[in-house]
Amino acid sequence: MRPAALALALALAAALAGPAAAQPQRTPQQQISESQRRLQQIREEREELRRDLRTIRGQVNSVSAEIRNIQRQATVSASLLRELELQLEATQLQILDTETELAATQAQLTLKRELLDRRVRDIYKRGPLQAVEVLLSAQSFSDLINRYKYLYLVARRDRRLVREVGELHRQLALREQELKRSYAEIQYLQAERAQEHGQLESLRTNRSRTLTTLRTHERA
Repeated sequence: MRPAALALALALAAALAGPAAAQPQRTPQQQISESQRRLQQIREEREELRRDLRTIRGQVNSVSAEIRNIQRQATVSASLLRELELQLEATQLQILDTETELAATQAQLTLKRELLDRRVRDIYKRGPLQAVEVLLSAQSFSDLINRYKYLYLVARRDRRLVREVGELHRQLALREQELKRSYAEIQYLQAERAQEHGQLESLRTNRSRTLTTLRTHERA
């Protein structure tokens, strides 16, 4: 290849590869959602094949068509199993992410609780009149204003701390709910996978039996 042509080919390859490399990576939840859509299409196709098989078995000389249908069902069942495996892997990744977020939220909550407990103890030790005493002990009007601003900032910081603790409690509860849903989904997917393995084995048995029937007819 000429140098100019080679340079042009490399430039085109880089231009084509650029957008693909820039695509954002899909999250486990996006992978699960896409797989669920494909799974629904696979199930619809399998149901149609099962209806066709019931029709075929009512016809004369339908063994060859029955074999083709069973082979197609086995292919569809294998595709369904691949989607279930993908969903299991994505759900397990989702659980790991949620557990990491849960641990981080728990650590923040522990820290904020310690700060809030310390503030409550300080307020209890000083008593309810401590703020009034601070204001009354001011030496001048400007000193009074400064003390008032200080007390206002302290009170605002305390209120913000209380809100932060409440928000962390809410986030913690949400993460725990997400974990429970993910664990339940894992159990459901594992049960469905086991059932689908049995379905695939049954299809292979039916195919072998039907092939034997076809060979018997051919010999006859």
